[in-house]
Amino acid sequence: MLKLAGQFLNIAKPRKPRSPYTCWSMEKMPEIKRQNPNVTNSQRLHQILGMLWKEEDALVKKKYQKVYEQRMKIYERALDKYENVEPEKPKKKRGRPPKNTVKPNIPEKQQARNFLVSRNWKMKLD
Repeated sequence: MLKLAGQFLNIAKPRKPRSPYTCWSMEKMPEIKRQNPNVTNSQRLHQILGMLWKEEDALVKKKYQKVYEQRMKIYERALDKYENVEPEKPKKKRGRPPKNTVKPNIPEKQQARNFLVSRNWKMKLD
């Protein structure tokens, strides 16, 4: 949620697109797990994926890079739209005003007397 001038907007901030390596590794992970069932350590699996990514053909990397750039353009447009949203007008507060509000123009002695009178009035009603 975005907070502007004390108001919340129900617009989720757009997320950055995944990097070319991340997209490639998400596709290759199940295959690597099938080929290496004895490797249960995720860190080791990612090391294997990193080595395979370094050895990967430049055309494959270029394909993933192109997809990343397209998604990045979409992300940048969404981010501009997100940052330029104007907040909604605040809603009027509904319900009763709070009890025992202190009025700043009344002297302290008179405030105390008003409080005692209001308490006595309540006691008479009960």
